[in-house]
Amino acid sequence: DIVGVDRAQESDLGLWVVDTLGTHPRQVVGVSARMPSWQPERNRLAFIRRVDTNMETYQVALLDMGTGVVDTLTSQPYPWGSRYPVWSPDGRRIAYCADTNGLNNALSGIWIVTPDTKETIHIPKAASSTLTYVAGVCWSPDGTRLVYSGHNADTNTYTLHMRNLDGTNDTVLTVPDP
Repeated sequence: DIVGVDRAQESDLGLWVVDTLGTHPRQVVGVSARMPSWQPERNRLAFIRRVDTNMETYQVALLDMGTGVVDTLTSQPYPWGSRYPVWSPDGRRIAYCADTNGLNNALSGIWIVTPDTKETIHIPKAASSTLTYVAGVCWSPDGTRLVYSGHNADTNTYTLHMRNLDGTNDTVLTVPDP
């Protein structure tokens, strides 16, 4: 199945699933759902949903495709909340970006949540990092590292980085254009 976002109205987004032939569309999540990510086994779907319309706060949620039950996995209190959920290759964890300092529109950290226990860990920023915020994250194919896009406000540039799950060995993979 393929998942998509209904963007008919910005304030009323929903997630839809269709088969690979593009037939049999069905809405699986109603309003305020974005950024879907399939679990590798494809029986659960992570996404973000708006929990506070006044502050545009989103949290990572999980849809069980068999039961239709939606469970909220995160509870970041700041504007923007949690965004960009992506499943680990083994389907046991979800990495996501979150606003951890209360700066409006600043996803300042990378977190990992284990859906079955809701245990959450923060991936620390490298001490030498000059990044203002992160704007997306993905897993290495073996699940031992994270790749993410970081923004440096001083130079107004984005760079691609890779680091271990414990936050060590933060490596810049791309150099911004001058």
